[in-house]
Amino acid sequence: GVPPDVWGVAEAVLNCGCREHVDFSEGSVGTGSHQSGEQPRMGRYCWVAVKSAKRDRRSLLTHLPRALEFLRQHLSEGHRVLIHCDDGFDTCVAVAVAALLSDLCAVQQRAPEVS
Repeated sequence: GVPPDVWGVAEAVLNCGCREHVDFSEGSVGTGSHQSGEQPRMGRYCWVAVKSAKRDRRSLLTHLPRALEFLRQHLSEGHRVLIHCDDGFDTCVAVAVAALLSDLCAVQQRAPEVS
């Protein structure tokens, strides 16, 4: 099917499903030209094809770093990010929780010790 029009409620979309939404691909991660050694501009859409854990138990672990980088970039800029997957139950929730825990751990590491 056609993905819904989400740009009114989110500035970025992280698709963790097995199907890419080609309608969104013009704003995908890494598009556009950049100079050698320069970071590519982060697009508004990122597809990480996470397979069901029943099919591939390591798929989420493999794709999580790219998903977290996309989320960090957009959230640090104050963007609202829609995270979705094929069924809306497991993968997108796991990615959202991983992002929250990653951010929480980073905050705790930066916090000064209280004596």
